[in-house]
Amino acid sequence: VRALDVPGVAFFIHLDRNAGNSALRRLRHELSGLDNVRFVPRRRVTWASWSVVAATLDCLHEVERTGADPAQTVLLTGQDYPIQPAEQIAGEAVANPGAAYIRHRPLPIPEWGPQGGLERVERLHLRAGRRRLVALPARRRLPGGLRAHGGSQLWSLGRPHTRYVLDTVRRRPEVVRFFRRTAFPDETFFQTILADSPLADTLLNDNRRYIRWTGGASPETLRLADLPELRRSPALFARKLDASVDESLLDAIDEELLSAGNPRESRTAATRTSPADPTSSCSS
Repeated sequence: VRALDVPGVAFFIHLDRNAGNSALRRLRHELSGLDNVRFVPRRRVTWASWSVVAATLDCLHEVERTGADPAQTVLLTGQDYPIQPAEQIAGEAVANPGAAYIRHRPLPIPEWGPQGGLERVERLHLRAGRRRLVALPARRRLPGGLRAHGGSQLWSLGRPHTRYVLDTVRRRPEVVRFFRRTAFPDETFFQTILADSPLADTLLNDNRRYIRWTGGASPETLRLADLPELRRSPALFARKLDASVDESLLDAIDEELLSAGNPRESRTAATRTSPADPTSSCSS
């Protein structure tokens, strides 16, 4: 938040209830001097479930409720960090209110397994433990002729795109009911709604994140050795960063990539010495 705090920017923060009340108290304390921060009612978020989407929608509803009308609404997690000055990020948002930066491809996607991810949406999924989903054999059709699309959870949505998503949630409850029982809906719900919308031509297939995948189920946690790549990257944010893994990379980003554009202290002492909180922030 402090690394991105420039005039005109507001932050809407959801802290997973699994993090505990002490994490919330610490976070509120660290951000207590900022009047552009709002905390969204907390949910208990579980792996690969609708709760991830629900927490994101809570943030979007709160943005709307406050009367804010941001040019761009950016979804971030506690392991994302800017690699461009905040003024540049905010300036590009104001300049592009009609564009959405969201990775999206029609399913099947070959990298998503033998069925290309179609089983995520076509089969009804039930939870059987914290990190286990069971897919029932019967296949389902997406409601209203929607064609399934998928991509990264993280995005930046322009003004018309956030309005369209919220309008769809209110106007088409059958779409919400359908995705509630899919697997990894955070990687299909927003992509499907927007790619099958009249706004499809305004979607840019780039979420403006530097993320390094090496074939595993999750992206690599970045370290100081990755700094040269971050210097060269045109992305606005990098993922995943964790002070408990390599704090020196965060310090180097502050000093080399952010300090010229944002002279404010980017991170508090408490943040420097503690692991990244499991937070997601919807920042406008």
